[in-house]
Amino acid sequence: MFVRVWLFRPKPGFEREFEAIYGDDGEWTRLFEQGHGYLGTETRRVAHDPPEYRTIDRWESRAAWEAFRARYEAMYEGLDERAARVTDLEQLVEETEIPRRDD
Repeated sequence: MFVRVWLFRPKPGFEREFEAIYGDDGEWTRLFEQGHGYLGTETRRVAHDPPEYRTIDRWESRAAWEAFRARYEAMYEGLDERAARVTDLEQLVEETEIPRRDD
């Protein structure tokens, strides 16, 4: 599995717009769902003053993530540009490949 973890701080007064874009069922999730190998997104508020959120995007593999990016580049960039209007901070915290365990 390939995991990408992000930290975000919405602009003051834009928390609802942020959650509509970045929430578990938000616009990013709906875009990612078009990609093969997408396993889900988890969004959690981790601080309140100022509000900060952490998102965790899960993919079957780094290759699945990269294939998605290549195929949906224009849609990704368009949403990223719109999303930047509601955030003060967008920071990639970690990208990790988690090896599969053979049970």
